[in-house]
Amino acid sequence: MVTFIELYEDYLNQRISTQVTKGTLKIYGYTARPFCEWADDNGIKPSTILRKHIRAYIAKLTLSGRAKATVDLH
Repeated sequence: MVTFIELYEDYLNQRISTQVTKGTLKIYGYTARPFCEWADDNGIKPSTILRKHIRAYIAKLTLSGRAKATVDLH
């Protein structure tokens, strides 16, 4: 079974092959990768993700004290 991190790394490699900027890759690493790690750590499968999972992740960011601007990036 494929994990979120595996999908993320595949997507990242695809984006690198299209020569996206380093800044874009940095943003992906700051936003997408932590979500993928969180989803994998919580046993969420890419094939079964629901809106409630996204809301739970956003709530986690908010409750951890992240600035609104940071949360909004996600």
